[in-house]
Amino acid sequence: MTAAVYSRPARACIWHYDPEIAEAICEELSTGKSLVHICRDHPDWPPDSAIRSWVYRDLGPGFAALYARARSVGIDAMAEGVLDIADLIDEDPKSRAVRIDARKWIAAKLKPGTYGDTGLLTGVGALSPGQSAKLTIEFVGAPAIDPPTPLPAVSGTIQGRATPLDDTED
Repeated sequence: MTAAVYSRPARACIWHYDPEIAEAICEELSTGKSLVHICRDHPDWPPDSAIRSWVYRDLGPGFAALYARARSVGIDAMAEGVLDIADLIDEDPKSRAVRIDARKWIAAKLKPGTYGDTGLLTGVGALSPGQSAKLTIEFVGAPAIDPPTPLPAVSGTIQGRATPLDDTED
């Protein structure tokens, strides 16, 4: 049995920064598409690894900031697309649920401040290394539980004779 091999055709050139392609990529990123899908849809464009290199090296005038802004807007677009998926009555409900959950998860991971679960911890800032924080949990609205009633005091003396147990009996 042979395993399927997935590969992208080799490109024999080095991709230099192209401001027109960079701007077009950012426009598509802002619609919620992933960089991998954008590059697959445009085989004449550089591969996603080249684009990531452009971002890492911040080629062009502020490309990294433009890319980050486009990704942020794209995450919002993807999160808003959840409503469109939920309204698709012709699609299998389980399939819709999987698609919605995937989008919610990725939005929460990429923009936790907007789409992540905040939980009960609020007002806690970032801690510097070596700092610690104290967490106090207060149960609000929990039913009051009466403390157990103490047993009545016993007065008097117990009399008797203590005998050792014999473990040798059958």
